Amino acid sequence: MTRNELNRLRSIKGEITKNERKLKVMREKINRLTQELSDMPKSPNASDNMGEIIAQMVDLERLIALEQEKAIIEEKRMMAFISKIPDSRTRQIFDLRFLECLSWAEVAANVSPYETADSAKKACYRYLKSCPECPCQV
Repeated sequence: MTRNELNRLRSIKGEITKNERKLKVMREKINRLTQELSDMPKSPNASDNMGEIIAQMVDLERLIALEQEKAIIEEKRMMAFISKIPDSRTRQIFDLRFLECLSWAEVAANVSPYETADSAKKACYRYLKSCPECPCQV
């Protein structure tokens, strides 16, 4: 497995988070529009805006669902790869970094109080270089 493949889950989870934020903003817009509509309508185009936003929300919800499915597939693939790592420390580093999507500093803090971000990163990249099933793309 290459670094790009390992980082794919981070990217997918980042997209999901970004799209969930967009969806939250759209829901807030809808709430504001419905509050305005409960009083005397101020604009004849208000309902058109709401229909447009709702259509965008539906599309975004579908996209988020697809991204979540991709994330599940990638997680399973990664868990299979990580479970084959013989060294417990290295396996823990891979799990924290690539499945939990933590920063290198957070990985190091979770592995050991004596671990540094740099040593965790080097252990990961060293394993990828030595791994027989990994093409060397570190």
